[in-house]
Amino acid sequence: MSVSKIDPTAPSGEEDWNNLNEWANLNAFGRDRVSLTEWDTSTIPEIEAGSLFETGGSLYQVDSDTSIGGSPSDGYCYILFNDTAETFSFTNTVPVWDASKYGYYDTATNYKAMPFKILKSGSDYNYKKIDDIERRIINAPEKMFETKFTSLKTLSANHTTSFSAIKGFSTVDYNLNSCFNNTDGIFTAPHDGLYSFTFNSFIKLSSTTYAYFSINKNDTTGFPVGLGLAQASATYSGKLYEIFSFSKMIYLIKSDTISLDYLSTNSIDLLINTQFSSTYPDNLTLYPTFECVRIS
Repeated sequence: MSVSKIDPTAPSGEEDWNNLNEWANLNAFGRDRVSLTEWDTSTIPEIEAGSLFETGGSLYQVDSDTSIGGSPSDGYCYILFNDTAETFSFTNTVPVWDASKYGYYDTATNYKAMPFKILKSGSDYNYKKIDDIERRIINAPEKMFETKFTSLKTLSANHTTSFSAIKGFSTVDYNLNSCFNNTDGIFTAPHDGLYSFTFNSFIKLSSTTYAYFSINKNDTTGFPVGLGLAQASATYSGKLYEIFSFSKMIYLIKSDTISLDYLSTNSIDLLINTQFSSTYPDNLTLYPTFECVRIS
């Protein structure tokens, strides 16, 4: 067959270690290395020998130049791989991003799309290019979720107990594949990677109040992986406020969980900026927000 599945074997030398490392990188992150023949002509292309790609948790190698089946209509077309038959075919249907598989797939067949976009006109296959969307998935930052409180949120004192998760945000403005559970305030990592978490809020405190905010990994009861301290430091109209911003980058393994927790000697209020000042510049409304971006 012109396409073969590669299974890693125990490394016995430098070359084997390099091959295993390449397999791990492709398999873990969906980073495909696929080329087409006839790149600069109008001739129908083939998948070039030596191409490597991951799908379904397995790595495939193209052993010799391999034809692409199907009869697409004129217009833009894409290339799908059938991992059961180990064949390629054209389609006019635009593939859809699947975050759990870290790649673009055809929703009807669940076949993986190769990273190309081709313009077909009659028997001519022109304008062969790497799909702009596919190019962005490699090492491109990706927002995971964004939440906010749209009205005053009071957090009860919990100094005598333990850190408590902040949950029940007013709105979840963005939530990639429901990775954030607003009911319990838990984010679940969809895949391995470096993630950045940010919490911003105007905070109302009493004169004797301090508040810790933490990033809690996997619901641990020990010291959190990230910790920020808010203290009453500014007086406005006879009340004490803190303009608080806290962020933490952390590497997570798929299915690791993260929550935004707090610990406070007294109850604290998370405010919208207009509750802090009715004359905020440019009439800009800022909400208490918690969000996450995958960095790599």
